[in-house]
Amino acid sequence: MIELAMAMDTVMVTYKALRTLLDKIKDIEIKNLILEMNEQLLSMKESALELKNENMNLKEEINKLIIASDKKLIFRDGGYYDGDTGPYCQTCYDNGKQLVLMSDAPGICSYWCHKCDRVIK
Repeated sequence: MIELAMAMDTVMVTYKALRTLLDKIKDIEIKNLILEMNEQLLSMKESALELKNENMNLKEEINKLIIASDKKLIFRDGGYYDGDTGPYCQTCYDNGKQLVLMSDAPGICSYWCHKCDRVIK
């Protein structure tokens, strides 16, 4: 991804130099080609940004899955447990593989999830 960004920067420098020359050029075909190149460069930058964001999201998802797969979870009493650790929220884990440790909430319920407000009585 760094190579793509460096290549884009180099092309942008070249484009700016061409743009400076554009004012001196009278040939309309050359001007149109340079303007078309500008549109293509902007499209490439937009695509590169979308790819960067998608890559970042995929890395986050991979990390979540790695964390979830490392746990040997057992479902009991309304939540997931990893040995003596738990309960983890069933809703958060089942809907997004997020391990959210539920909080003790004596008096109101047994456990409460601060992320989705699920309670275990």
